[in-house]
Amino acid sequence: MTKGKLHVEYCGVDIDNIKNSLLQYIRKHDAEFSLDGKITDYKIYCDLLEIYSDDLLRAYLMILIVWTNNMILYSRLQSAKNMLDFCSSNVTDEEFRQKIIDFFKYS
Repeated sequence: MTKGKLHVEYCGVDIDNIKNSLLQYIRKHDAEFSLDGKITDYKIYCDLLEIYSDDLLRAYLMILIVWTNNMILYSRLQSAKNMLDFCSSNVTDEEFRQKIIDFFKYS
């Protein structure tokens, strides 16, 4: 695996718009998400704001990366594990078919 750097420049984007877009995106998945520090479940994200307080863009990017890893990636991995566990058990063809349909169903 090669390592490299990604250089990103942004122009004409207001940091408040970036914050609002971040919150809007995350709240599609978690309506209670907040960066005000009142909900302890979100402390890790507030901590990132403090760590990168001198660079809010970096803070918001780190929040997005950590949140994505914690919520979306974990959920997908858990779904794949559940499917593996199911496939490892003795199931009928019909049970297997229904489980596959349920696995890929989007609600």
